[in-house]
Amino acid sequence: MLVASLMVIAGLLFLYAGSEGFVKGATSLARRTGIREYAIGATVVAFGTSLPELVTGIYAAYAGKMDISVSNVIGSNIFNIGFALGVSAALFGVKTERQIFHIDIPPLMVSIILLFLLAADGNISRLDGLFLLLSFGAFTFRLLRDRESVDMDEIPKETYSIPVALLIIVVAILLLHLGARWVVGGGVTLARHFGVSEWIIGATVVAIGTSTPEFFTSLAALRHGRDELSVGNVIGSNITNIFLVLGAAALTRPLPVSHVALYFDFVSMFFFSILLAFMISDRRVSRESGVWLVLLMLAYILGMIRLH
Repeated sequence: MLVASLMVIAGLLFLYAGSEGFVKGATSLARRTGIREYAIGATVVAFGTSLPELVTGIYAAYAGKMDISVSNVIGSNIFNIGFALGVSAALFGVKTERQIFHIDIPPLMVSIILLFLLAADGNISRLDGLFLLLSFGAFTFRLLRDRESVDMDEIPKETYSIPVALLIIVVAILLLHLGARWVVGGGVTLARHFGVSEWIIGATVVAIGTSTPEFFTSLAALRHGRDELSVGNVIGSNITNIFLVLGAAALTRPLPVSHVALYFDFVSMFFFSILLAFMISDRRVSRESGVWLVLLMLAYILGMIRLH
């Protein structure tokens, strides 16, 4: 039990370090290619912070722990809104620009509904996984096709050169791979020891761990006044989790989906609806709205405990 606990803790640290490195390296590459800030948040940064879910999901599917692949994605999406964005908004307040409603919100809504439709028959097949991956490609292309010229004199000094950024990305991916293996291995061991289902572990412990990159990235973005980057990161990560993470995991091995998964997809839709209502009401996620999201997150956790 002690070894399993240390594996989870060390794995989460590796996931965090790997995600931080990937985000810094990928953002440097993006700045040197002229990708706009909101697009960076919804694609490059979102992909970087979703790498823990991606590696964890693929490894769990490969290891035959399909419940963790699905529950980790849905649980992470709930935590991204309730925890990452909720706490960030409660501390700083988050402004939302008009393009968020046209660029990020529709694909997020489609991804949640699509997940429910594909999982309704109790299985996400390899064909379903391919369709999800193609959807992710279309979403990414739509955002990255809008680029601007780069003025090398205006690039921040802390931006890495392309060779250094690529090296950081490679090291980050290795850290993510090792961290994912430890989190899944230790989490399953702890689940069996305490008699907790793998679904509950995946939707809470593993989901929280793999959502920490989104949390710290959102906080850092808001501290520097980059609200678009913060919101784009959370919403883009949720889209990436469904389209890319589940798509890649399903290609690795078809994913059986229980009725519990469909229930949690409704919970995910509920959190998204609350967030959308806050954003539409005053074009921002105020501190008060952030507090409400955090309270809903706590209610979700208590509900999970009672469900177990």
